[in-house]
Formats: sequence, C-alpha cells, structure tokens
Amino acid sequence: MAIYHMPVGGLLTTWKVPGYSSSTCSASYSSRCCFSHTQDGQYICVGNQNATAFVYDTTTGCQLAKVEAIRVQGTVKACGVSEDCRHLVMAVGSGYIFRFEYRLTAAGEAQPTRA
Repeated sequence: MAIYHMPVGGLLTTWKVPGYSSSTCSASYSSRCCFSHTQDGQYICVGNQNATAFVYDTTTGCQLAKVEAIRVQGTVKACGVSEDCRHLVMAVGSGYIFRFEYRLTAAGEAQPTRA
C-alpha cells in the first residue's frame, strides 16, 4: 500500500499488507487485495488472501486493528470501515459476511468483538 499527497504529488507512506504475497498473484480478481477508507481519508481498511482485514492510520501507517474471519478461509472480497472506526465489515470467500465492533471494557480499554 502507498499513500500519496495528490496536490503535491509526494509519497507520504508505504507498507506491506500482512499475509498478502505478490509472488502468488496473477491478474485475476481473487488475487487482488481490497480496501476502503473513511471520508476524510484518515483511516484505511484493507483485506488480504487469508480472510484477515486490517485498519491503518494513513498519516502514520500504523496498524490500528487486525480482525480475522472464523471458520472460513479465502480472500477478503470487500471490506469497509465506519467513519468512527469502531465497525468493520468484510466479505470473505464464497459470500460470508462478518461484522466486527470495537467496544470499551469496564477499564476503558478497546476490545474487538465479532457480531
């Protein structure tokens, strides 16, 4: 992944999507990683070939979250993150849809949950 600042044309940051191997890629739909972003471009969600999705801060390139499908294997065909970055939805394999939500624990710590 690479983030560019379009008005200036400069590269801001780059990183490799975990679990995504370009050596096994071809030009087919199933070999591409999918992504989405919030409207302000602050966060990006990207899925890989191993039924896993990640959320990144586009300013720093830091990984904020990692979620994995349960009992399903395959490529993430689509993924999306909510504007408040608390909800993530992904479609995996042959049409399985997963929704993940971050909830705060009693101690105020974020804890991912599957819905």
